[in-house]
Amino acid sequence: MNHLNPKDILIWQDENGQMIHTTFYLGRDYFFNKDGQSIFNGWQIISLDHLIKSWGANSIHIYRR
Repeated sequence: MNHLNPKDILIWQDENGQMIHTTFYLGRDYFFNKDGQSIFNGWQIISLDHLIKSWGANSIHIYRR
């Protein structure tokens, strides 16, 4: 995914087209991310590799404003 621009949002969808995860691209292969809705799931800055390991490489859509 070398065509990403800072401020792009990656969206993972399930087989029904429902959004299951999103993350905000910061640039240089880093994303602003939160795994879960609980207060115990903290915000983090992680790499694309980490996201792919957690959420898979299929059904990723890019939202660009």
